[in-house]
Amino acid sequence: MENLMTDGERVELTDVDLSDLDRFRDNRAWGQFDTLRREDPLHWNPEPEPNRGFWSVTRYADWALLGAAYLGIRDKLEGYGYDPAKAARLPGDLSAAIDALESDNELKDLLGAPFVASFVAYKRNEIERFSRWVTDWEFREYSYHM
Repeated sequence: MENLMTDGERVELTDVDLSDLDRFRDNRAWGQFDTLRREDPLHWNPEPEPNRGFWSVTRYADWALLGAAYLGIRDKLEGYGYDPAKAARLPGDLSAAIDALESDNELKDLLGAPFVASFVAYKRNEIERFSRWVTDWEFREYSYHM
């Protein structure tokens, strides 16, 4: 099934080039990120000399989970994480989760403030793009009026 939430075309892994800034300027980069999330979430992006290339991480949840686990081990946290008496309630939607990440200084220090800032900007853009779409639920709920 094609992901309708992107504004980009399908891109083969061999054609991914995150150093091609024209793709970003022309809003043609989204398909690359879909491919990377699906096929190579930790991807090495080679660049021509004198640059050396760079790593891209496209499944951020993997890194956030590892970072949170590290903080738990470092701080010797114990207990059952699903007990509401012992843990704060998790955010109920993506927007609240992004706000929580942005305000979590320990995770920001661990992952790096530039990474968190980029991730937050990307996810806020994702939320904005999502808001332009009618979901299946909305269609089923309201289409009988048409």
